[in-house]
Amino acid sequence: MPILVVPSATAARLERLAAREDVPSHVREALRTQIVRVPLSGHTPADPSRADAEVRIPHTLLVQVSQWARDDAYTLAYLLRGAQLYHPPRPVYERPKELDASLEAIRRAHEESEYARMVSWTPSQRAPAAPYRLSSEVAPHAVAAEHEAWREARSQLSALVNILLSMGAVATAVWWGAGSRGAIWVRTHH
Repeated sequence: MPILVVPSATAARLERLAAREDVPSHVREALRTQIVRVPLSGHTPADPSRADAEVRIPHTLLVQVSQWARDDAYTLAYLLRGAQLYHPPRPVYERPKELDASLEAIRRAHEESEYARMVSWTPSQRAPAAPYRLSSEVAPHAVAAEHEAWREARSQLSALVNILLSMGAVATAVWWGAGSRGAIWVRTHH
């Protein structure tokens, strides 16, 4: 059954209807019990047209009122004017306590192992005074990587020079073939 959020004017009109004695008891009782005023919270959208609470009413109740009342002020179209479907907020996920306890135990064990590693010192480890090995020899893989990088750079540079020379040769051939060389370089004496 869909629940609607109705404007405060419609809710006030329905509350006045629930106070009247000429309304059948089942409609009056349904109006008193099923109209729910919910104070605005952080989950409700800020809408200045709503006063201090949103009013939720089941759609079937509005249908009952419109079927009972033959007045134009209580037609279903009039009661639904300005109403919106109520969408309940999504439930907030809360992690189980066992998961929190397990994560805390893992974090604590990791911290303890890190601390134990930091405070224990064995002779096979490097001395704290000289944490880095100073050596003039170069690792063979670094030399090979440098040679490969230089080979790739030469290949790219060679391709660039070839492109530029080809463009120059084509431009010269077009200039020569168009017959432009005579007008620029040769002077005619009259």
